[in-house]
Amino acid sequence: MIKGHHYKNTAPYTLPAISLPTGASRIDRVVLRYNNTVSVRDIYLEYLTGEAATSPEPPALTRTDDIYDLCLANITVQAGATSCVVEDTRGNDAVCGWLYSVSGDGSFFKSLDNSFEEWFEAVKDNLASVTLFKRYKYEEIISSETSSVSFNIPQYDDDTCFIEVYVNGILSNDYTQSGTNLTFSASLTGGTEVIVYCFKSIDGTGITTVSEEITELQNEYAAISGAGKFVYNATGTDDNISLSQIAQAFLTGSYDTENVTAAAGAFLTALGGNTYLGNLDSDAKATIEVVGKLGVTTAAAGTGTEVLPYIYFNIGSATANDRRLTFDFAKADKVKIYCSSSSYNVAFYGTNLDIRNCDCSIEATGSDTGWVQMVKYGALGEVNFENCKLTVVSKGDAIISEHGTFTNCTCSVFAQNGDGFCFKGKSETLIRVNSGTCFAYKPNPSYNKVAAVFFIPTSNSDGVIIGQSVNCPTKSETGYSQQYLALCQSGDIYLAYPISSLNSSGANNHIAHAITKSKI
Repeated sequence: MIKGHHYKNTAPYTLPAISLPTGASRIDRVVLRYNNTVSVRDIYLEYLTGEAATSPEPPALTRTDDIYDLCLANITVQAGATSCVVEDTRGNDAVCGWLYSVSGDGSFFKSLDNSFEEWFEAVKDNLASVTLFKRYKYEEIISSETSSVSFNIPQYDDDTCFIEVYVNGILSNDYTQSGTNLTFSASLTGGTEVIVYCFKSIDGTGITTVSEEITELQNEYAAISGAGKFVYNATGTDDNISLSQIAQAFLTGSYDTENVTAAAGAFLTALGGNTYLGNLDSDAKATIEVVGKLGVTTAAAGTGTEVLPYIYFNIGSATANDRRLTFDFAKADKVKIYCSSSSYNVAFYGTNLDIRNCDCSIEATGSDTGWVQMVKYGALGEVNFENCKLTVVSKGDAIISEHGTFTNCTCSVFAQNGDGFCFKGKSETLIRVNSGTCFAYKPNPSYNKVAAVFFIPTSNSDGVIIGQSVNCPTKSETGYSQQYLALCQSGDIYLAYPISSLNSSGANNHIAHAITKSKI
């Protein structure tokens, strides 16, 4: 484009026959010519022939008001040669250029650069003290007269944070601070609005790093695949407690931020806090996608007694609603829980819960005075496990579950000095097992205890529904053996489809009580 006139080459341009110079070389040019003379008024390609010389120069470009040339190429023709040397000059601002301003741009940008350098030289000493901060907010309307306010910002600490306090919208310094507690010199009346902004550094050694900040943001704003599905990125420290708090908050519709971990608090805040959770439908459903290696070092609840066992994932239950929560562990590492057989321990405790793709083992050492159980508590069919690998190892009793539905799961129990059951029926619950593989081991020789994949004790009338493709093969395990496929002392085990039984030749490997084939 020249002087607002556009030229588009739609076909190959054929150069005129090039005459060879004699005795000396010559430089020719291919130009794009804008010709605004009255007789022409056109823009076109032109071949300019130079003069042969010992030190040849290309022909001059015409650049007047009516004719303006842009040189696209220089062609050097050697005397007596059979080929030419072509130089692309489209990028040469002196003769063409990709983009050229009438006023030029070099001096303009140089001026800008000089101005920036002058500014930077003046402020660079001050820039050394600039730090990145993230802001957190706490807001409270005082209900009755008080001089003390506690701001609940889990991320606050004295070393890396500073705060700004606003009373009824006005910045205030009329207080003393101790941690997250503020004491005002004058009492605040009921209805007073107090807002605390916490600024937390995300720079430097020994404090929150940018990578940690990114992880926190992922936890806060990890809504994916539509409403109701969220990502929890494992922190490696007490993730079971954080997940328990998130689950209970969703199922009940509220949570107390003072008693949650920082990870759970950030996640629940991202979901909208009590405002969001309280406004959920009574039958709301959500999926928590767990990512990474979970840290499980302490129980989320319980005292280790038979009445109040240690609970590692304390899901709880929905109150006055029919909400349901799904934990998907497909992107999580294996969950390993270690505890003591001298206490009573449960991995998952709750109702209104689905667990998918979870590889979990709970293993206990110590004496045999307690028991270890994978999942406990819940009404009929309220807990579902799907595509899971569940392993319980204990010196005391070992049980997978007394209730719930298990689909395509591998379930194994190893009871050294106690009873070992994959599934133990109870009068108030019912167990459904659909497909999957199950093992129940006890020491060999027997320790006067029982091991069975399916067990219905004498005092119970309900039992187990066995669905399609449930496999209970004999598997060699040094020092252990599988005793019963199904031990039914009372009540029923319902068999909807054929089931593979233990195939060992051991005398005790049998069904101890006839099972009933019923239409379910």
